[in-house]
Amino acid sequence: MIQKLSQDATITIRPADKGGGIVIQNYRDYALEIQRQLDDVDTYQILKGDPTMDIAQKIQETLTFGLRAG
Repeated sequence: MIQKLSQDATITIRPADKGGGIVIQNYRDYALEIQRQLDDVDTYQILKGDPTMDIAQKIQETLTFGLRAG
C-alpha cells in the first residue's frame, strides 16, 4: 500500500520527526508548512553567502587548540 501511495504525486511520504514512524501528507499542505516555517524570521534568516568554509575553519582551530591543550 505504501508503495502505491508513493507513486501518487499529490502526497508526500516522509519520516516522522520523532518515534521512527512515517508521515503521509497531502503535498500541498506539506509545501505550505515548509514555506510557513521558512518565512519565520524569528527562527530563520537569509544568508549573504555560504558560511561552510568559515565554520569548518573555526572547528579545525578549536580541535587544534584542544589537541595542543591536552
